[in-house]
Amino acid sequence: MARLRFCVIRFIHLKKSFLLTLGLIYTTSGFSQNSLCPHTSADSASILDVVLRKNMLLKPRGVSMEEVKRTPSYQPIIEVDTNTCIWTVKSRDYYTTRKGKCRHTNGCTVEITKTVWVSGTKKKVIKHKTSKRYLPNYE
Repeated sequence: MARLRFCVIRFIHLKKSFLLTLGLIYTTSGFSQNSLCPHTSADSASILDVVLRKNMLLKPRGVSMEEVKRTPSYQPIIEVDTNTCIWTVKSRDYYTTRKGKCRHTNGCTVEITKTVWVSGTKKKVIKHKTSKRYLPNYE
């Protein structure tokens, strides 16, 4: 009887800690990153708005912007360098192909990564870079 009581208490404790962790993840993911550079009003929401206006954000094919906002794996990664006050926005897209060297395997997954650097003081795009990476599907 004591063993059963211990298991029930342990289960309740794990359930509470899981719900607390899940709650923290969902409440903190909706907030924008505050300005970390002095003399600027740039935050992650305004930087993302600059990138969206320039149409430099990759989104998965066939997915609406509302679904990108809801799904964390589709969302871009936004980082800031506090020394230079330059924000980095990385977005990714994937598709499959059977062309070139991928013809000899089970196809390839092509990962397209677009990196955009934005000035936090001027809120303008400094530079951008697009790269492709071929990942063979060995199954």
